[in-house]
Amino acid sequence: MERSSFIAPNSERAFQEAKMLGLEVVLPEANELQIDIDCPEDLEVLNHHFCILQKYERAEIIRDEPSKSGGDRRHIAIRLGRDISNLERILLQSCLGSDRKREILSWVQHANGDPHPTLFLEKSQPLLTA
Repeated sequence: MERSSFIAPNSERAFQEAKMLGLEVVLPEANELQIDIDCPEDLEVLNHHFCILQKYERAEIIRDEPSKSGGDRRHIAIRLGRDISNLERILLQSCLGSDRKREILSWVQHANGDPHPTLFLEKSQPLLTA
């Protein structure tokens, strides 16, 4: 594939896709990580490396939900004790076992100046009615 014909990933397309598919875009807070787990082995990496992270950083799992893709796939949010940069978020997510393809594409988005290189697309939550 010629590099000139390559279209880099970007969050604008993710927002458009979410709208077309009826999904919700979930952006991380400034102190959050979004871990995209695709298989049991990735979850094992998260469990081992999260313990290491907690030795040096205040960190807690605040959400653990099935991914819209189903199966063993999970979306896990971790809150840190401080705000982090997008680049630091991508690095930590990768080290914690998040989908490596997703993380390298997030890095590409960051390098191209995308304001939202990390996000989740989630099934919209039904509104509660009284």
